[in-house]
Amino acid sequence: MKQFFTEALEERLRRGAVETRNGGAEPPWMAGFGALADMADENRHILKLIEEEFEKLSPEHLP
Repeated sequence: MKQFFTEALEERLRRGAVETRNGGAEPPWMAGFGALADMADENRHILKLIEEEFEKLSPEHLP
């Protein structure tokens, strides 16, 4: 049974790699990579606001 699953997984991975190299659809796990690239300015703005808020904290505010 272990051999069966190993071979099935290897075949699936091999097939997925071939599809991608041949210009086929990307694997599902690739969908999240770069998905927010068009929001880089907004992300940078939000990170700046968070950093500014943390700079306002003083040691007496911390537990």
